[in-house]
Amino acid sequence: MSTAAIYCDCNSQGGVFSYTIRMLALFRSWGWKTLLISHTPRANGERETSAILCSHADQHVLVDSALSNDSQVNRIENILKRTRPDVFIPNYRKLPWAAAARASRRQAISVMGVCHSDHESYYTGGLMRYAPIISLYACPSRKTERELRARLPARHHAKIRYIPHYVERTTDGYAAFDPDRFTVVYHGRLREEQKHVSEIIEIANRVCAESESIHFKLIGDSQEGSLYSDLIARNGLTDRVSLLPPTDWAGIQQELANSQLSILTSEYEGFCYTAAEALSVGLPVFAYNCGDVISDFVKTKVNGFVAPWGDRELIADNIRTLANEPEHWRSLSAEALNTAQTVFDFHTVSQLYKEGIENVNSAIQPWPRLRPTYIPDRGKSLRSFIDKSGRRLSFWE
Repeated sequence: MSTAAIYCDCNSQGGVFSYTIRMLALFRSWGWKTLLISHTPRANGERETSAILCSHADQHVLVDSALSNDSQVNRIENILKRTRPDVFIPNYRKLPWAAAARASRRQAISVMGVCHSDHESYYTGGLMRYAPIISLYACPSRKTERELRARLPARHHAKIRYIPHYVERTTDGYAAFDPDRFTVVYHGRLREEQKHVSEIIEIANRVCAESESIHFKLIGDSQEGSLYSDLIARNGLTDRVSLLPPTDWAGIQQELANSQLSILTSEYEGFCYTAAEALSVGLPVFAYNCGDVISDFVKTKVNGFVAPWGDRELIADNIRTLANEPEHWRSLSAEALNTAQTVFDFHTVSQLYKEGIENVNSAIQPWPRLRPTYIPDRGKSLRSFIDKSGRRLSFWE
Protein backbone atom coordinates (compact mmCIF):
# COMPACT_ATOMS: atom_id res chain seq x y z
CA MET A 1 0.00 0.00 0.00
CA SER A 2 1.30 3.45 -0.93
CA THR A 3 1.73 6.09 1.78
CA ALA A 4 1.37 9.87 1.66
CA ALA A 5 2.89 11.96 4.45
CA ILE A 6 1.96 15.61 5.00
CA TYR A 7 3.47 18.09 7.43
CA CYS A 8 1.09 20.73 8.77
CA ASP A 9 1.51 22.86 11.87
CA CYS A 10 -1.44 23.49 14.17
CA ASN A 11 -1.17 27.23 14.79
CA SER A 12 -3.92 28.28 12.37
CA GLN A 13 -7.05 27.01 10.66
CA GLY A 14 -6.24 28.83 7.43
CA GLY A 15 -5.73 27.70 3.87
CA VAL A 16 -2.89 25.24 4.55
CA PHE A 17 -5.00 23.61 7.27
CA SER A 18 -7.91 23.19 4.81
CA TYR A 19 -5.60 21.97 2.07
CA THR A 20 -4.02 19.37 4.34
CA ILE A 21 -7.37 17.93 5.41
CA ARG A 22 -8.58 17.77 1.83
CA MET A 23 -5.38 16.17 0.54
CA LEU A 24 -5.52 13.53 3.27
CA ALA A 25 -9.04 12.72 2.06
CA LEU A 26 -7.89 12.67 -1.57
CA PHE A 27 -5.06 10.21 -0.89
CA ARG A 28 -7.37 8.00 1.16
CA SER A 29 -9.83 7.92 -1.76
CA TRP A 30 -7.01 6.31 -3.76
CA GLY A 31 -6.63 3.61 -1.13
CA TRP A 32 -3.38 5.13 0.18
CA LYS A 33 -2.31 5.15 3.80
CA THR A 34 -2.01 8.68 5.21
CA LEU A 35 0.44 10.05 7.77
CA LEU A 36 0.18 13.48 9.37
CA ILE A 37 3.35 15.01 10.82
CA SER A 38 2.90 18.05 13.04
CA HIS A 39 4.21 19.59 16.25
CA THR A 40 2.81 19.33 19.75
CA PRO A 41 0.23 22.07 20.44
CA ARG A 42 1.40 25.05 22.46
CA ALA A 43 -1.94 26.63 23.43
CA ASN A 44 -5.62 25.77 23.78
CA GLY A 45 -6.44 26.88 20.25
CA GLU A 46 -3.65 24.75 18.87
CA ARG A 47 -4.90 21.70 20.76
CA GLU A 48 -8.25 21.90 18.97
CA THR A 49 -6.61 22.41 15.58
CA SER A 50 -4.19 19.55 16.21
CA ALA A 51 -7.02 17.19 17.17
CA ILE A 52 -8.91 18.02 13.98
CA LEU A 53 -5.85 17.44 11.80
CA CYS A 54 -5.00 14.14 13.48
CA SER A 55 -8.56 12.86 13.11
CA HIS A 56 -8.28 13.03 9.31
CA ALA A 57 -5.14 10.87 9.01
CA ASP A 58 -4.65 7.12 9.42
CA GLN A 59 -1.59 7.83 11.57
CA HIS A 60 -0.04 10.91 13.10
CA VAL A 61 3.26 11.79 14.73
CA LEU A 62 3.71 14.97 16.76
CA VAL A 63 7.19 16.44 17.12
CA ASP A 64 7.90 18.18 20.43
CA SER A 65 7.64 21.92 19.70
CA ALA A 66 9.87 22.67 22.71
CA LEU A 67 12.87 21.14 20.94
CA SER A 68 15.37 23.29 19.09
CA ASN A 69 14.79 23.73 15.37
CA ASP A 70 17.68 21.44 14.50
CA SER A 71 16.33 18.75 16.82
CA GLN A 72 12.89 19.05 15.22
CA VAL A 73 14.45 18.66 11.78
CA ASN A 74 16.21 15.50 13.00
CA ARG A 75 12.96 14.09 14.38
CA ILE A 76 11.07 14.71 11.14
CA GLU A 77 13.94 13.21 9.13
CA ASN A 78 13.82 10.07 11.29
CA ILE A 79 10.05 9.82 10.79
CA LEU A 80 10.54 9.98 7.01
CA LYS A 81 13.33 7.39 7.12
CA ARG A 82 11.22 5.07 9.26
CA THR A 83 7.93 5.38 7.36
CA ARG A 84 9.40 5.77 3.83
CA PRO A 85 6.37 7.59 2.33
CA ASP A 86 5.81 7.45 -1.42
CA VAL A 87 4.93 11.15 -1.41
CA PHE A 88 5.81 13.82 1.14
CA ILE A 89 4.24 17.29 1.23
CA PRO A 90 6.20 19.65 3.53
CA ASN A 91 3.72 22.49 2.89
CA TYR A 92 5.55 25.72 3.72
CA ARG A 93 7.60 25.46 6.94
CA LYS A 94 11.40 25.37 6.70
CA LEU A 95 11.78 22.50 9.18
CA PRO A 96 10.01 19.78 7.13
CA TRP A 97 11.76 21.01 3.98
CA ALA A 98 15.13 20.64 5.69
CA ALA A 99 14.14 17.20 6.97
CA ALA A 100 13.20 16.09 3.46
CA ALA A 101 16.55 17.33 2.16
CA ARG A 102 18.42 15.32 4.82
CA ALA A 103 16.31 12.22 4.17
CA SER A 104 17.02 12.44 0.43
CA ARG A 105 20.69 11.69 1.12
CA ARG A 106 19.80 8.16 2.24
CA GLN A 107 16.59 7.24 0.43
CA ALA A 108 14.57 8.03 -2.66
CA ILE A 109 11.80 10.42 -1.62
CA SER A 110 9.18 12.07 -3.81
CA VAL A 111 8.63 15.59 -2.47
CA MET A 112 5.70 17.71 -3.63
CA GLY A 113 6.04 21.49 -3.47
CA VAL A 114 2.73 23.36 -3.21
CA CYS A 115 2.53 27.06 -4.13
CA HIS A 116 0.38 28.12 -1.19
CA SER A 117 1.01 31.84 -1.58
CA ASP A 118 2.20 34.38 -4.11
CA HIS A 119 4.34 36.07 -1.45
CA GLU A 120 8.09 36.30 -2.01
CA SER A 121 8.89 34.28 1.12
CA TYR A 122 6.97 31.24 -0.11
CA TYR A 123 9.02 31.05 -3.29
CA THR A 124 12.46 31.67 -1.77
CA GLY A 125 11.86 29.87 1.52
CA GLY A 126 11.14 26.41 0.13
CA LEU A 127 10.03 26.12 -3.48
CA MET A 128 13.22 27.54 -4.98
CA ARG A 129 15.88 26.58 -2.45
CA TYR A 130 14.81 22.94 -2.33
CA ALA A 131 14.09 22.63 -6.08
CA PRO A 132 16.70 19.86 -6.59
CA ILE A 133 14.76 17.43 -4.37
CA ILE A 134 11.24 18.41 -5.50
CA SER A 135 9.56 15.90 -7.80
CA LEU A 136 6.35 17.82 -8.49
CA TYR A 137 5.20 21.41 -8.11
CA ALA A 138 1.44 21.83 -7.62
CA CYS A 139 0.40 25.40 -8.47
CA PRO A 140 -3.26 26.09 -7.57
CA SER A 141 -3.37 29.30 -9.63
CA ARG A 142 -2.13 30.36 -13.05
CA LYS A 143 -0.34 33.30 -11.41
CA THR A 144 1.78 31.08 -9.16
CA GLU A 145 2.46 28.74 -12.09
CA ARG A 146 3.72 31.64 -14.23
CA GLU A 147 5.74 33.05 -11.35
CA LEU A 148 7.40 29.74 -10.58
CA ARG A 149 8.32 29.18 -14.23
CA ALA A 150 9.87 32.65 -14.36
CA ARG A 151 11.91 32.06 -11.20
CA LEU A 152 13.14 28.48 -11.73
CA PRO A 153 15.71 27.31 -14.30
CA ALA A 154 14.22 25.59 -17.35
CA ARG A 155 15.42 22.17 -16.15
CA HIS A 156 12.72 22.28 -13.45
CA HIS A 157 9.83 23.40 -15.66
CA ALA A 158 8.63 19.87 -16.48
CA LYS A 159 7.84 19.40 -12.79
CA ILE A 160 5.49 22.42 -12.64
CA ARG A 161 1.75 21.76 -13.00
CA TYR A 162 -1.38 23.82 -12.63
CA ILE A 163 -3.61 21.94 -10.17
CA PRO A 164 -6.37 23.95 -8.47
CA HIS A 165 -7.61 22.95 -5.02
CA TYR A 166 -10.88 21.09 -4.85
CA VAL A 167 -13.96 22.04 -2.84
CA GLU A 168 -16.36 19.23 -1.97
CA ARG A 169 -19.75 20.08 -0.51
CA THR A 170 -20.98 18.13 2.52
CA THR A 171 -24.32 19.92 3.02
CA ASP A 172 -27.19 20.77 0.67
CA GLY A 173 -27.86 24.45 1.39
CA TYR A 174 -27.40 27.10 -1.29
CA ALA A 175 -27.52 30.87 -1.20
CA ALA A 176 -30.76 32.70 -2.04
CA PHE A 177 -31.50 36.37 -2.59
CA ASP A 178 -32.96 38.13 0.45
CA PRO A 179 -34.25 41.66 -0.27
CA ASP A 180 -34.88 42.42 3.40
CA ARG A 181 -31.46 41.48 4.77
CA PHE A 182 -28.61 41.34 2.27
CA THR A 183 -25.62 39.79 4.08
CA VAL A 184 -22.00 40.18 2.98
CA VAL A 185 -19.71 37.54 4.49
CA TYR A 186 -15.99 37.01 4.92
CA HIS A 187 -14.65 33.74 6.31
CA GLY A 188 -11.01 32.95 6.96
CA ARG A 189 -8.19 34.26 9.10
CA LEU A 190 -8.97 37.67 10.62
CA ARG A 191 -5.61 39.33 10.01
CA GLU A 192 -4.14 42.58 8.75
CA GLU A 193 -1.05 40.96 7.29
CA GLN A 194 -2.08 39.68 3.83
CA LYS A 195 -5.87 39.60 4.55
CA HIS A 196 -6.38 43.31 5.45
CA VAL A 197 -9.70 42.63 7.16
CA SER A 198 -9.94 46.26 8.28
CA GLU A 199 -10.59 47.07 4.61
CA ILE A 200 -13.85 45.11 4.85
CA ILE A 201 -14.92 47.21 7.83
CA GLU A 202 -14.06 50.39 5.93
CA ILE A 203 -16.14 49.16 2.99
CA ALA A 204 -18.98 48.27 5.38
CA ASN A 205 -18.86 51.80 6.77
CA ARG A 206 -19.41 53.23 3.29
CA VAL A 207 -22.15 50.73 2.40
CA CYS A 208 -24.11 50.96 5.64
CA ALA A 209 -24.11 54.76 5.58
CA GLU A 210 -26.41 54.63 2.55
CA SER A 211 -28.26 51.32 2.91
CA GLU A 212 -30.19 49.95 5.88
CA SER A 213 -30.75 46.42 4.56
CA ILE A 214 -27.11 45.38 4.11
CA HIS A 215 -25.22 43.63 6.91
CA PHE A 216 -21.72 42.16 7.20
CA LYS A 217 -20.34 39.18 9.13
CA LEU A 218 -16.71 38.22 9.62
CA ILE A 219 -16.04 34.59 10.52
CA GLY A 220 -12.68 33.32 11.74
CA ASP A 221 -9.95 33.34 14.35
CA SER A 222 -8.08 36.55 15.11
CA GLN A 223 -4.69 37.32 16.60
CA GLU A 224 -5.28 41.05 16.36
CA GLY A 225 -6.79 41.44 19.84
CA SER A 226 -9.65 43.93 19.92
CA LEU A 227 -8.62 45.71 16.70
CA TYR A 228 -11.70 44.74 14.71
CA SER A 229 -14.28 45.05 17.48
CA ASP A 230 -12.86 48.50 18.30
CA LEU A 231 -12.96 49.55 14.65
CA ILE A 232 -16.55 48.34 14.32
CA ALA A 233 -17.60 50.24 17.45
CA ARG A 234 -15.72 53.39 16.46
CA ASN A 235 -17.62 53.51 13.17
CA GLY A 236 -20.98 52.87 14.84
CA LEU A 237 -21.40 49.53 13.09
CA THR A 238 -22.08 47.27 16.08
CA ASP A 239 -25.57 46.42 14.79
CA ARG A 240 -24.42 45.99 11.20
CA VAL A 241 -21.13 44.08 11.36
CA SER A 242 -20.87 40.81 13.32
CA LEU A 243 -17.71 39.01 14.44
CA LEU A 244 -18.21 35.24 14.60
CA PRO A 245 -15.78 32.55 15.82
CA PRO A 246 -14.32 29.96 13.43
CA THR A 247 -16.40 26.89 12.73
CA ASP A 248 -16.01 23.61 10.87
CA TRP A 249 -16.69 23.13 7.15
CA ALA A 250 -20.32 22.16 7.74
CA GLY A 251 -20.84 25.32 9.77
CA ILE A 252 -19.09 27.45 7.15
CA GLN A 253 -21.36 26.07 4.44
CA GLN A 254 -24.42 26.99 6.49
CA GLU A 255 -23.14 30.53 7.14
CA LEU A 256 -22.36 31.00 3.45
CA ALA A 257 -25.75 29.67 2.38
CA ASN A 258 -27.41 32.20 4.70
CA SER A 259 -25.54 35.06 3.02
CA GLN A 260 -25.85 36.82 -0.32
CA LEU A 261 -22.31 37.91 -1.13
CA SER A 262 -18.72 36.94 -0.27
CA ILE A 263 -16.02 39.59 0.11
CA LEU A 264 -12.23 39.31 0.03
CA THR A 265 -9.63 42.06 0.47
CA SER A 266 -6.34 40.15 0.46
CA GLU A 267 -3.20 41.80 -0.85
CA TYR A 268 -1.96 38.48 -2.22
CA GLU A 269 -3.06 34.83 -2.26
CA GLY A 270 -1.94 31.51 -3.64
CA PHE A 271 -5.42 30.23 -4.45
CA CYS A 272 -8.23 31.99 -2.49
CA TYR A 273 -10.07 29.23 -0.63
CA THR A 274 -12.43 31.90 0.75
CA ALA A 275 -13.66 32.72 -2.74
CA ALA A 276 -13.75 29.12 -3.98
CA GLU A 277 -15.80 27.91 -1.01
CA ALA A 278 -18.22 30.81 -1.41
CA LEU A 279 -18.75 30.04 -5.10
CA SER A 280 -19.54 26.43 -4.18
CA VAL A 281 -22.75 27.50 -2.41
CA GLY A 282 -23.74 29.94 -5.15
CA LEU A 283 -22.38 33.10 -3.56
CA PRO A 284 -21.08 35.78 -5.91
CA VAL A 285 -17.66 37.07 -4.85
CA PHE A 286 -16.62 40.72 -4.69
CA ALA A 287 -12.90 41.12 -4.16
CA TYR A 288 -9.75 43.10 -4.60
CA ASN A 289 -7.59 41.54 -7.30
CA CYS A 290 -5.40 39.70 -4.74
CA GLY A 291 -2.28 40.11 -6.85
CA ASP A 292 -4.08 38.73 -9.94
CA VAL A 293 -4.57 35.27 -8.42
CA ILE A 294 -8.34 35.53 -8.00
CA SER A 295 -8.93 36.32 -11.69
CA ASP A 296 -8.50 32.60 -12.41
CA PHE A 297 -12.08 31.98 -11.38
CA VAL A 298 -13.80 35.22 -10.30
CA LYS A 299 -14.93 37.25 -13.31
CA THR A 300 -16.51 40.70 -13.16
CA LYS A 301 -20.21 40.65 -14.11
CA VAL A 302 -20.05 36.87 -14.57
CA ASN A 303 -19.88 35.43 -11.05
CA GLY A 304 -18.68 38.43 -9.06
CA PHE A 305 -16.69 41.63 -9.24
CA VAL A 306 -12.93 42.27 -9.07
CA ALA A 307 -11.57 45.72 -8.22
CA PRO A 308 -8.05 47.13 -8.05
CA TRP A 309 -6.57 46.63 -4.59
CA GLY A 310 -7.69 49.33 -2.17
CA ASP A 311 -10.57 50.76 -4.22
CA ARG A 312 -13.10 50.73 -1.37
CA GLU A 313 -15.54 53.06 -3.09
CA LEU A 314 -15.79 50.86 -6.18
CA ILE A 315 -16.51 47.75 -4.12
CA ALA A 316 -18.99 49.61 -1.89
CA ASP A 317 -20.88 51.08 -4.87
CA ASN A 318 -21.21 47.67 -6.52
CA ILE A 319 -22.42 46.03 -3.29
CA ARG A 320 -25.16 48.64 -2.90
CA THR A 321 -26.17 48.20 -6.54
CA LEU A 322 -26.28 44.39 -6.40
CA ALA A 323 -28.41 44.42 -3.24
CA ASN A 324 -31.16 46.06 -5.31
CA GLU A 325 -30.86 43.85 -8.40
CA PRO A 326 -32.27 40.38 -7.63
CA GLU A 327 -32.17 39.14 -11.23
CA HIS A 328 -28.56 40.20 -11.66
CA TRP A 329 -27.73 38.50 -8.35
CA ARG A 330 -29.40 35.25 -9.51
CA SER A 331 -27.39 35.32 -12.73
CA LEU A 332 -24.13 35.78 -10.81
CA SER A 333 -25.15 33.05 -8.35
CA ALA A 334 -25.85 30.53 -11.12
CA GLU A 335 -22.45 31.21 -12.68
CA ALA A 336 -20.81 30.93 -9.25
CA LEU A 337 -22.15 27.39 -8.92
CA ASN A 338 -21.13 26.53 -12.47
CA THR A 339 -17.58 27.72 -11.81
CA ALA A 340 -17.30 25.71 -8.60
CA GLN A 341 -18.65 22.54 -10.22
CA THR A 342 -16.20 22.72 -13.12
CA VAL A 343 -13.00 24.21 -11.68
CA PHE A 344 -13.05 22.78 -8.13
CA ASP A 345 -14.54 19.35 -8.88
CA PHE A 346 -13.04 16.64 -6.67
CA HIS A 347 -12.67 14.01 -9.40
CA THR A 348 -11.07 16.44 -11.85
CA VAL A 349 -8.54 17.68 -9.30
CA SER A 350 -7.87 14.13 -8.09
CA GLN A 351 -7.02 13.06 -11.63
CA LEU A 352 -4.65 16.01 -12.08
CA TYR A 353 -2.79 15.00 -8.91
CA LYS A 354 -2.71 11.36 -9.97
CA GLU A 355 -1.25 12.24 -13.36
CA GLY A 356 1.29 14.56 -11.76
CA ILE A 357 2.46 11.98 -9.23
CA GLU A 358 2.62 9.18 -11.79
CA ASN A 359 4.84 11.30 -14.00
CA VAL A 360 7.13 12.72 -11.33
CA ASN A 361 10.73 13.40 -12.18
CA SER A 362 12.61 10.22 -11.26
CA ALA A 363 16.03 11.85 -11.72
CA ILE A 364 15.90 13.82 -8.47
CA GLN A 365 19.36 14.23 -6.97
CA PRO A 366 20.04 13.75 -3.25
CA TRP A 367 20.82 16.89 -1.29
CA PRO A 368 24.60 17.62 -1.43
CA ARG A 369 26.48 16.31 1.61
CA LEU A 370 28.22 19.60 2.33
CA ARG A 371 25.23 21.86 1.70
CA PRO A 372 23.36 22.98 4.86
CA THR A 373 19.79 21.73 4.91
CA TYR A 374 18.48 24.22 7.45
CA ILE A 375 19.46 27.88 7.70
CA PRO A 376 17.98 30.04 10.49
CA ASP A 377 15.85 32.99 9.41
CA ARG A 378 17.79 35.79 11.07
CA GLY A 379 21.40 36.81 11.31
CA LYS A 380 24.54 35.72 9.52
CA SER A 381 25.75 32.20 10.19
CA LEU A 382 28.39 29.76 9.04
CA ARG A 383 25.62 27.73 7.38
CA SER A 384 24.49 30.73 5.37
CA PHE A 385 28.08 31.48 4.33
CA ILE A 386 28.64 27.87 3.19
CA ASP A 387 25.36 27.82 1.28
CA LYS A 388 26.08 31.08 -0.56
CA SER A 389 29.67 30.09 -1.27
CA GLY A 390 28.58 26.77 -2.75
CA ARG A 391 26.11 28.51 -5.04
CA ARG A 392 28.67 31.09 -6.09
CA LEU A 393 31.15 28.31 -6.97
CA SER A 394 28.39 26.28 -8.74
CA PHE A 395 28.76 23.35 -6.35
CA TRP A 396 24.96 23.43 -6.09
CA GLU A 397 22.12 25.58 -7.39
